[in-house]
Amino acid sequence: MTLLLILALLCSLLGLGLAVTIPFTMPTSTLSLIRTGATELSPWLVGLSALGGFFSLIALLGGQGRGRAWAVACLLATAAGVAGIVFAALPLTQLSGAAEKADAAMREGLGSDYTAKLPPAGSAMLRPTQFSLDNFVKGIAISVDSVHVTMDIPYRTVNGHTLLLDRYEPPGQGPHPGLLVIHGGSWRNGDKGEYTQASYYFAERGYVVYDIQYRLSGEAPFPAQLEDVECALGYMREHAAESGLDPERVVTFGRSAGAHLALLSAYRAARDPQQAGCGKPATVKATVAYYPPTDLLDDYLHPAQPDLIDGRGVIGAFMGGTPEQVPQRYAEATPQHWLDRPVPPTLLVMAGADQLVLPRNAPALSVPSRAAGNKVVTVTIPWSGHGFDFIFQG
Repeated sequence: MTLLLILALLCSLLGLGLAVTIPFTMPTSTLSLIRTGATELSPWLVGLSALGGFFSLIALLGGQGRGRAWAVACLLATAAGVAGIVFAALPLTQLSGAAEKADAAMREGLGSDYTAKLPPAGSAMLRPTQFSLDNFVKGIAISVDSVHVTMDIPYRTVNGHTLLLDRYEPPGQGPHPGLLVIHGGSWRNGDKGEYTQASYYFAERGYVVYDIQYRLSGEAPFPAQLEDVECALGYMREHAAESGLDPERVVTFGRSAGAHLALLSAYRAARDPQQAGCGKPATVKATVAYYPPTDLLDDYLHPAQPDLIDGRGVIGAFMGGTPEQVPQRYAEATPQHWLDRPVPPTLLVMAGADQLVLPRNAPALSVPSRAAGNKVVTVTIPWSGHGFDFIFQG
């Protein structure tokens, strides 16, 4: 019985300790990461807390006569288990509403009949439900062997630095649409290969996926990173035949800082002068941005509170100065600055509980873009934090 009570206390208190982070703002980046993981894995926390409560009730019933201290410990474990269930269930209570809002956002942005316009191959790629408990528990099945991967392909050498990319080629005959993956990391960290599960997933579904490096802010300030992305688009066009890519159907896809570059490259690739030593960019037909910073001036002037990553320092290093020192760079690094002509359809996926890139960044772009006649969809996941998609089946 003693071991059972210890297990009850461990399960209940651990479940509660993790679940209690879900509804609250975290004061440190480490706790923010824990909160993000807790929200994505919340069904497991419900189970863990329930298990602790169940063990404690058995210990209470089986340990009658052991005294007041035993009963108090059992009741403490039970109470912690119940509280853990309540906190951990918060994302689950929002799941249905979030799915309905996401569907409504898609129909508003793309038309109420957008699914009817999909070709059969596109319809076959759609998941049957927004959330699958089976996939959550077992993971999302990916046929890795069906995808041909070529690693560390050099695509640009600039200032003595050779930039590399990984290419994921889908099964079947092309030409296939392309997906350019741009990693996050506050423009100062990160590398290709951070999101391989998604790259395999999309390649299996018919996309030629290019996962690229770009120069980080410690090596060169903006617009170096954008130039590298545009050169990657040029590489995609130049090498389209060998990979089965249709260079006229490419989507840019990024997360956080990479999402910012995905937006900029989609909006500017058709207008910028061709980068020296790089080919004509592939045609960007759409862009997908996960929690992108869209207004760097506003984010610099009004950083998130608490400021977990020194937002001003991060943006200042990326821009190569303050807004007073390089105002034109701040303007050109803002996607909505380039809405003077039509831009490709845009999907913004925002984390509603993001403590690094605040959700206000979505309307900062979507409102003026819609006003200019562009197609923009914003899907907000209310409980999720920055980097939520690293837990692929979350």
